[in-house]
Amino acid sequence: MAGPARHAGAPLAAGAPGAGGRGRDAADVRARLGLPGVTYAGSHGFEVLDGDGVPLDDGRGAPFVPALDTAEARLTADLAAVPGARVDRKRYALAVHHRAVARDRVGEVRALVEAARDGVPGCA
Repeated sequence: MAGPARHAGAPLAAGAPGAGGRGRDAADVRARLGLPGVTYAGSHGFEVLDGDGVPLDDGRGAPFVPALDTAEARLTADLAAVPGARVDRKRYALAVHHRAVARDRVGEVRALVEAARDGVPGCA
């Protein structure tokens, strides 16, 4: 990661205690920031890497994987009819991208995501 975000993390690399977290997978966050000795949380806290990059997985996210698998399959199929929409699977999360979707179809994408969230047990 370049620019302000990397510079903002410099105190962490200098030995100040801290952690960085995102919705991305923890390894992705660590690779993007590249700050040694920092604990990284990914998948909204379900995945943690210690300062040496060693996973600290307590299994809290594992029960959600089957629901995520089902929702991913459903969304991938449903969104195939919407040009520009795509599903991005994380370990314990899904992201649906609509940046490349025609403006008049973004509501359709939102409705499909909400239907999957409400229609797949364990996703709501």
